Amino acid sequence: MKAIAIQVDEDIAEQLSKISPEQRKRVESLFTLLVQQELKNISLMQIMDDIADEAARNGLTPEILESILADDE
Repeated sequence: MKAIAIQVDEDIAEQLSKISPEQRKRVESLFTLLVQQELKNISLMQIMDDIADEAARNGLTPEILESILADDE
C-alpha cells in the first residue's frame, strides 16, 4: 500500500481522525474499490470514444448507424 493525500470536507477529515484502525482499514478498502471502479469506467469510456472516432473516420455517422439498426427491426 502507498499513502496518498486527497481533499475532503473538514467534517469528514475530523471524523476520520477519530476512527479505530479497523474502521480505517474498512474505509481504505472501500475507497480503493470505488477508485478502481471509477478508473475502469474512465478506461471503458475512453475505449468507447476511440471506437466512435474510428467509426467516424471510416464514414460511419450516427445517421448511418441508426439506419442500419432500423433495418434489423
